[in-house]
Amino acid sequence: MGIVRCGRRLPTGALTNLPPGSPNWATPVLTMSAAESRGFGALWGKIVEHIVEHIMDHIMEHVMEHGERMEASGAFPARRSAHSLAAMGMGLARPSVGGSA
Repeated sequence: MGIVRCGRRLPTGALTNLPPGSPNWATPVLTMSAAESRGFGALWGKIVEHIVEHIMDHIMEHVMEHGERMEASGAFPARRSAHSLAAMGMGLARPSVGGSA
């Protein structure tokens, strides 16, 4: 059990000697034990969380680039204008609620 306790202190102690890359970042440390079969679910959860975050960042980057290209080419403003005109036309064609025929 002494080795496990020492192992718990070592990583966090070693990390305190390294300067943080940002004052807003604290390096996450997970405690795991193969002998006690614990901690691996938490590790796997962190791995999945990181993968999902990376994928979402990648998707958002592409969405933003697409929006910028569409805006710069004039495609978005043209679509907005067409949608506005269509909505105004639909509004004029609707009979008023409770009005006389």
